Amino acid sequence: MERGFLSGPVDLTFWNAHKNEYAGDARKDYPADQWETARTDLYIQAQGVRDPDRQSYTGDLWYRTDVALSADQLAEAPHIRFPGLFNDCEFYVNGREVGRRAQQKLWWSNDYHFEWDLPLGEAARAGENAFALRCHNPHHMGGMFRRPFLYTPAASAAR
Repeated sequence: MERGFLSGPVDLTFWNAHKNEYAGDARKDYPADQWETARTDLYIQAQGVRDPDRQSYTGDLWYRTDVALSADQLAEAPHIRFPGLFNDCEFYVNGREVGRRAQQKLWWSNDYHFEWDLPLGEAARAGENAFALRCHNPHHMGGMFRRPFLYTPAASAAR
């Protein structure tokens, strides 16, 4: 939040210039104050993101993307669904918190409930929208491990 993670620009200049230097094992040395690309179908530690001591990364993870929505799409009350997500999380649209998700500290204590579904609500607008997800990772596995998607609930689509 303090560094523009919610709605400020995502600057990938450093990543684009140096990404080949941070493949695999070297990703643990990536500067903490820079954005980098990450997959959304594989939890963050499996992508090589670790603490400098080579232990699993713990702390906050941020995901950001911009999504264009039309007025017609917004009229259908769209939702976002995260089918595979570890950790306590907050989801923001255009810098405004849309929802919070609580999980027990150890992921295996959550009855393998990794899905999260929430409406975009009033925070979304026609045009470009900044989507931000903050994950609080206290343990050895963090972030997304299945890609999220937008959809319109069947009750809205039937109108």
